[in-house]
Amino acid sequence: MTGRLSLTRLPKREVIEPHTLRKVVMSMIYVVATMKIKPGSADAVRSAAAICVAETVKEPGCLSYDLNQSTSDPDTFVFVERWETR
Repeated sequence: MTGRLSLTRLPKREVIEPHTLRKVVMSMIYVVATMKIKPGSADAVRSAAAICVAETVKEPGCLSYDLNQSTSDPDTFVFVERWETR
């Protein structure tokens, strides 16, 4: 099994909070990991990954964590994490 992990930092965006009328600078972090698995092991990988995803979304700052399986190659999974900050 091989994996590739890349970290992408999005540009900061400014948001005006309506209740205070102050400007807040926000940054968000995306973590994208692509995993090529052994043929025929997709069900086992999906089951194991579901546990990891369920626990990770409970962590402070985790906005989302998605597991995607390629439609053109069932042996390729892509994990996408979205975090508030580091």
